[in-house]
Amino acid sequence: MSKKISIKVTEAQPLPCPYCNGFYGYQYSDLFRMSYTSVHNSDGTYSGGEYSDGVSLNKGKTAYCVNCGTRLPFTLIREGGEQIE
Repeated sequence: MSKKISIKVTEAQPLPCPYCNGFYGYQYSDLFRMSYTSVHNSDGTYSGGEYSDGVSLNKGKTAYCVNCGTRLPFTLIREGGEQIE
């Protein structure tokens, strides 16, 4: 029985993709809830709008190959203060 590998976000990809056999990097998705408010003038013309700040609903832990999109054989450890550049 093999032990499941987990890495922190920003660590190097530890295993190749099982489909394309490459080390092209990994990607993941986070689920957010946000809203968009539209503003219209009294004559009905669109005047602008803005998005809300958003609330994180779920941080993804599944990594996918950047090259082909296949699920990679390791999981991500997500910590509260990680920086996204």
